[in-house]
Amino acid sequence: MYRLYSPKRRTDDGQGLAEYALILVLVAVATIVILVVLGPSTGDVYCQVVTILGGTCGSSDEGNEEEEEVDVVTVFKAECHQNHDGVLDLHVDARSNGDCDPSVTLTSSPGTVMTCVNHVYHHHYAVSICPTTVTVTSSAGGSATVTVTIKP
Repeated sequence: MYRLYSPKRRTDDGQGLAEYALILVLVAVATIVILVVLGPSTGDVYCQVVTILGGTCGSSDEGNEEEEEVDVVTVFKAECHQNHDGVLDLHVDARSNGDCDPSVTLTSSPGTVMTCVNHVYHHHYAVSICPTTVTVTSSAGGSATVTVTIKP
């Protein structure tokens, strides 16, 4: 007669599945460790390649670093007018990031270093022709260019 229970029946059928699960977990843990250790340097290499190719890339740090503030130069007054001697005077008023920062120097071109008075960078100088183009450049990296016309 046929027996339902055989003494030769295998009792380790689930062992192979457990071994595969352990191998899978070990591979996953090893992959995570490798990415944590080599990830930043791999990102730096990728960033260098992108930069060489003319692109830009973000910081490879963990995101804890704040973004640098962009220097914005605003020229809010630029005018030419003839003074009482008949000479053309150019008057330029500008701001860097909305205020005067003692660590930032604004330079107008044509012209020289602008001075900060009452939270505004000022510069007055004689010019030979008007209309003219004035570029205000900040030591923090920003710049602005305006075309100045003669004020009646």
